[in-house]
Amino acid sequence: MVRLTNSQFNMKRTNLLVSILAFETYWAYYSMSSGKVYVNETKTAAKNMINGLEELTSLDKDMINIKSKMSKGDIVVVEKILREIKKWANPTNY
Repeated sequence: MVRLTNSQFNMKRTNLLVSILAFETYWAYYSMSSGKVYVNETKTAAKNMINGLEELTSLDKDMINIKSKMSKGDIVVVEKILREIKKWANPTNY
């Protein structure tokens, strides 16, 4: 496991937040246009969000601890949503 400084770790958290916000913004335009605008940008933002989330989850013990406090049903729903977003953003990988 790679050891990060606090500064590096906080930068990864910030980058994840930015990627979540970018996905949210692009998704709003994409969904309101019935999938006609910002298709590539939305998929790129989704990939960045998923990659950042997976990376940070592997590094951040607090994220793992949060998962232990969630109900099994909630975990399944979140994982399903993330899996579907990942599949949508990378259809050739499935």
